[in-house]
Amino acid sequence: MTGADLKSVNVTTDRTNNYQVAFELNSEGAQIFKDFTSQNVGKILAIVLDKRVISAPRINSAIPDGKGVITGQL
Repeated sequence: MTGADLKSVNVTTDRTNNYQVAFELNSEGAQIFKDFTSQNVGKILAIVLDKRVISAPRINSAIPDGKGVITGQL
């Protein structure tokens, strides 16, 4: 899956420098993500940009609808 599957992205931070990246995928990306997250709950998912890992969050639950939120610290 690539950035081409992103339909929208919104990034915010709170007062304690925690961030939230809310995203929505197109229909093809949503199906890929649904299958992957369903099979890998509890595991780490690396997010890679230009061949560099920029984040590695844990999959807390399946993401069935192509919409999700990644949270963490800056």
